[in-house]
Amino acid sequence: YTLLYTLSLHDALPIADACVALIKTPKLSDDELFALITGPDYPGGGQIISSSAEIAAAYSTGRGSLKVRARWKIEELARGQWQLVVQELPPGVSTQRVLEEIEELTNPKIKAGKKALGQEQVQLKQAVLAVLDVVRDESSKDAPVRLVFEPKTSKISQSELINTLLANTSLESSSPINLTMVGLDGKPTQKTLRQMLGEWIEFRQTTVQRRSRHRLDKVLDRIHILEGRQLVLLNIDEVIAIIRQSDEPKAALIERFRLSDRQAEDILEIRLRQLARLEAIKIEQELKNLREEQGRLEEILGSPAALRRLLVKEIEADAKQFADARRTLIQAEKKAVLEVKVLDEPVTVVISDKGWVRARSGHGHDPAGFAFKAGDGLYGTFECRTVDTLLAFGSRGGAE
Repeated sequence: YTLLYTLSLHDALPIADACVALIKTPKLSDDELFALITGPDYPGGGQIISSSAEIAAAYSTGRGSLKVRARWKIEELARGQWQLVVQELPPGVSTQRVLEEIEELTNPKIKAGKKALGQEQVQLKQAVLAVLDVVRDESSKDAPVRLVFEPKTSKISQSELINTLLANTSLESSSPINLTMVGLDGKPTQKTLRQMLGEWIEFRQTTVQRRSRHRLDKVLDRIHILEGRQLVLLNIDEVIAIIRQSDEPKAALIERFRLSDRQAEDILEIRLRQLARLEAIKIEQELKNLREEQGRLEEILGSPAALRRLLVKEIEADAKQFADARRTLIQAEKKAVLEVKVLDEPVTVVISDKGWVRARSGHGHDPAGFAFKAGDGLYGTFECRTVDTLLAFGSRGGAE
């Protein structure tokens, strides 16, 4: 078994620690539980930028979404040049997907039903091309993920290039959490993290009990056989004589030595040569070991405390053998947002009587040259700057 099967996107050690804590303290608080399991660990690494509160909320309900971003490094080149190298991607994101997104941003296609590129497409294209010169995939056997981004110039701010890429590609994306499992009732159900771990512990406890009962039955059967051989060994010559001379040796052995049917059958299955070579010391040593094991198994089956100790011991041993280092960094950050720079230029805002708003570049326009729809006319003009904030109030006094 493996704890990673229960929560496949978590590193084994924290899950093991949480299970051990719940076995020892079933009433462990959520805060204490989430302190042990701080968040998912994705195979491709990356960085979880969601807050601890958001992670805890997802674990408390069994459903949620976390923000995950790529991890990168800056490689310094000759003559002051540099390049951005992405080495880890969010879950479900491939290098091919990122390249396709970059292509769509820098060479956008006109949307269906439109005659030209939309303003947003144009702005995004300009924003990306202003900071990015070349992107290439250098992934290989030695470097499973290596996406290289070269800036437009070395004078471009590193944070500006990074933020532009994060805001417009899958280098920063959402990863869903859906804690659905087949529970003890055999039905797939969405559960909280505590419920998942609790049911797994209950399942594991039942498994260890069944395993112990099965092994105890085997041990008791072997002890029974060896006790029969031990009795025969003390009367080996008489046993051999009965086997050779009796028409019904099995019945004769049972009657003479009060053996069980199982013990008598075992004696008869042994060749006479092997029977004569039975060693009392070996039988006694095996019996001693089996009786010690019998005692341990009966303690596990008869004592809940002993069963819990065994569960903890096995979980800790598995974690030590199979656990590896965490791949995904958990560090809260603000979601990347692209800020489109607006040139500071003069602009004239024109408002019609019916509330239509439009802008014309520059100042000093002649209002007589403005055209309006039939039944509409000029309400007013406002000369301002493109970086100014426009506030409009409706007839009910609310800001629009």
